[in-house]
Order: sequence, then C-alpha cells, then structure tokens
Amino acid sequence: MSEPSHDQPIDDPAKAPLGGVSVRRVVVTLIEFIVVGGIGWALYSRRGQLASTLDLNVLDVVAVYVLCLAAAPLRAIEFSSVTRALGVPLSFAESFALTQAATLLNYLPMQAGTVLRARVLKQKRALSYTSYVAVMSALAVVGVGSGAVDGLVALPFARALPEHIRQATGIGFGIVIGSVIVFLFLPFERMPLGDGRLARRVRELVAGWQAIKGHPRVLLT
Repeated sequence: MSEPSHDQPIDDPAKAPLGGVSVRRVVVTLIEFIVVGGIGWALYSRRGQLASTLDLNVLDVVAVYVLCLAAAPLRAIEFSSVTRALGVPLSFAESFALTQAATLLNYLPMQAGTVLRARVLKQKRALSYTSYVAVMSALAVVGVGSGAVDGLVALPFARALPEHIRQATGIGFGIVIGSVIVFLFLPFERMPLGDGRLARRVRELVAGWQAIKGHPRVLLT
C-alpha cells in the first residue's frame, strides 16, 4: 500500500497546517482573545460603576441579580418561540446560549452580540438576515408594548409623582399600547412592492412579520 503524498494540494486554504495548527484555528483563537479582552476592557472601564454597588443595600443588589437570573431563561424562551414561528426551531439550550452570548457581547462596540447571533443563525440554521431583522423588530415592538402595559399598571402606585405628570404619563403609555396594537393588525402583506432587490427584502421582512403575527401565543410568551 502506497503512503499518502504530502505534496497534494489542499482544497481549503483555511485548513492548511501552520506548524501543526490550522490557520482557521489560529484565527478563531485570535478572535476569542479579542472578544474576551474586549469584555475585560468593558468591565475595567466601568470599574467605578461596579464599585458603587458596594454602597447599595445588599438585599437590593441580590434582588436585582435574582431578577436578571430569572429573566435570562425567559428571554431564551421568547427568542426560540419567535424563531420557531419562522420555521427555525431552536432548543432551549441553543436559544439560551445565543441569547446570553449576544447580551454579553453587546457590551462591545457596534452591537457585536446581535451581529454575531445573526451570523450564527444564518450559517447553522439558514435564517436569512432579513428574517433575523423581522425577529428582532417583532421582539422590540412586543417589548415596548409590554413595557407600556407594565408602566400603566404600576402608575397608580406612583403616589410620589404629581397628578398631572401621572396623567400625561398614562396618556403616553396608552398611545404606545395603541400603536403596538395597530402595528399587529396592519395588513403589511397588501403593501404595493416592486421586483427590485430592496423590494424583495422588504417582502421577506413583511412575510416574517406576518408569520410571527400568525402565532398569537408567540407574542404573548
């Protein structure tokens, strides 16, 4: 049996060995160091804010951390529910990892976590960038609406605010809630669109919205 030749060309240059290590592995390791270093820099640059937490009541700090821990799995469930409406089912573990990674990396400039999550979903789950925009915009709209509902419910308990401020704030919350409801019922699919590249992207975005709106349970998750 003849021995394999080491002179054969390598199909993928990224896999070419570099001292026994592939170029791709070197690049990935370099990116990992840059990401971890960036997170470390973000924490160090905000060290004054982190140190100020020592002046807070311990129970208040613990309560905030508990709320953050409780919100993490809820965000993962919310994200996986919306992507499932677009035909991209994600397990809880996948959604949780993507959500937490995106949240952490968003402390870097230019919303690096959001961009990275879009890239991963396109590569691994074939979710187009336009559909990803539909997912994120739908989550943003629902988040704004639910925040307005929460604010409206909590407003009667804000006794320290003057009456006229509470009334104006209540009207503002009502306008936000009404705008979200109008958005949910607008027939975007009837929009007159052409056949250009931008029109196709808008049509795909609208189709994503319609698919998400077609699953009311997703919007209530």
